[in-house]
Amino acid sequence: MKNICLLLFLCTPLFCFAQYGTQGIRLSSDTAKKRVRKPGDPSAVGFFIGGGITAGGLSYSGNDFLAHNATQSAPIGPMASLGVDFFTDLDTRKLAFRVQLEGYKSEYHLSVKNGTSTAGVGGFPVTGDETRDITRNTISLNPQIIYYAYRSPQLKVFFGAGFGADVSTFPVNKTTTTLYPSGAVTPTVTSQSGTTLMNGFQLSLPVRAGVVLAKHFELNAAYILTPSISNSESNSVTIYQFGLNYLFLK
Repeated sequence: MKNICLLLFLCTPLFCFAQYGTQGIRLSSDTAKKRVRKPGDPSAVGFFIGGGITAGGLSYSGNDFLAHNATQSAPIGPMASLGVDFFTDLDTRKLAFRVQLEGYKSEYHLSVKNGTSTAGVGGFPVTGDETRDITRNTISLNPQIIYYAYRSPQLKVFFGAGFGADVSTFPVNKTTTTLYPSGAVTPTVTSQSGTTLMNGFQLSLPVRAGVVLAKHFELNAAYILTPSISNSESNSVTIYQFGLNYLFLK
């Protein structure tokens, strides 16, 4: 009886393999044939390089004097980028994991008119204006998920989101106070640099959308929110980017 049980135990896997194993091998072989790449097939990895412009604003909150009635000017700055796309499905190519490295320059000029009102010498009233000038140079590494909502041979429409790890320098970081004493012929100007402690590393939240024309030309727009660029103030940066990339794809 033990020999019969042992024989059945050994033969059962062989029987199952004979019944289903050949079918599984056939299915695996068919799948492998589908995945075999042919000359001219789309690549699983694509590189790109491009440039564009940035614009945006710096906003303050809390008790900072710039949080109330401040006017702002933010000149348009340059932007350059390069990166790589990894496509997860070569058949549909609807989903890609993008790693993008970009550098851009931002300038912010904020001012408050009559932001200071004190009693001067002899009790005469003193009014004043205060301004804040900041220039920010940033290199950002952006991992993103890109979804192609529409695809055709000559047009593609995509949306993307991810996060950014930003390293920034601040060559200009200046606060200027201009006082107008009552009866004075000329105002008193006080300018201080470096009084605001800036944060050299930030995390940002980019959201991106765009179109690809003729397989190689990508027009894109991005909205980027950076919660704070200062260690001593409550502020946030909003950036709008418009760019053109050239895609090195087959």
